[in-house]
Amino acid sequence: MFDQYWKNDGQWGWYEAAKGATKYEMLYIDGMNIGRGFSAKTDKSFLWHNQIELSYPIVLDVLDVEGFISASGVTSSLSELSSFSNIDWYFAAGVGIRMSIPGFPLGLYLVKNAYIEDNHFAWDTGNIFGGGKEGRGLKLALAITTSIY
Repeated sequence: MFDQYWKNDGQWGWYEAAKGATKYEMLYIDGMNIGRGFSAKTDKSFLWHNQIELSYPIVLDVLDVEGFISASGVTSSLSELSSFSNIDWYFAAGVGIRMSIPGFPLGLYLVKNAYIEDNHFAWDTGNIFGGGKEGRGLKLALAITTSIY
């Protein structure tokens, strides 16, 4: 989100987009399409998202089994892009089933998440197969998935 030209307190000028937009008008990780399994990370000015999905039909044109890996990088302002270490990264990997019916793109996934915030890597905990130990466990994520046909 680049700086926006608008009137603020009676003065026209270039202002950060976050000053004139709501947190949902800015870029964000939603936890369903981008950064599956994470809670929402809103009010971001920069978003880079890469994802690889592999799917195999179980019931042709109805139900697929799918595996995915994704990485999403975000910052709160464009000035933070001066260094690669200022970007917060969110990683997700998982397997699940999804509906392959166009117009009904729901998927249910077991997801393992990790993140890098402030140059610190950590596994995100989950309650499935975790045994209550830190850094272990998977999350169950309901996702709206889209495919290019």
